[in-house]
Amino acid sequence: MALIKIDATQPLATTVFPNDDNVKVGERVIVLGYPDFTAPNVAIVPALEKGSARTLTEAYPEPTVTAGHISNISMRMQQFGNITIGGSMGNVYQLTAQSTQGNSGGPVFNAEGQVIAIFTYSSRKFPVTYAVPIQHARALLQLQRTSAN
Repeated sequence: MALIKIDATQPLATTVFPNDDNVKVGERVIVLGYPDFTAPNVAIVPALEKGSARTLTEAYPEPTVTAGHISNISMRMQQFGNITIGGSMGNVYQLTAQSTQGNSGGPVFNAEGQVIAIFTYSSRKFPVTYAVPIQHARALLQLQRTSAN
């Protein structure tokens, strides 16, 4: 995932982040990405270089769309009286959407088309994947907006 600034000459479509973090186990999700197991697509482009006509073959990425569910929500460390409770991995969503390298940083959408998480990694040992809740990205965006003023 990257935070970039674009000086566009036309309006751009935006992605919607939910205002809350009300995500539930069992919720359907869609993950977009460019995993390394995807068969490459190519574009065959005519080119004229130094007065000589030739054909270039260039690979271009096409995202994959992978459906799944939130199978577990790992909590951040929290204090309840004199007891501290939290997930060993911190605040992450465990997903059933199978993917591998290349999806990292890609959006995880809920059924309403809102970005609820950022895909982070998959387990090599178990058939599970993980995503960081979007609340962490919202905090980074807020920090960027505040420091830009």
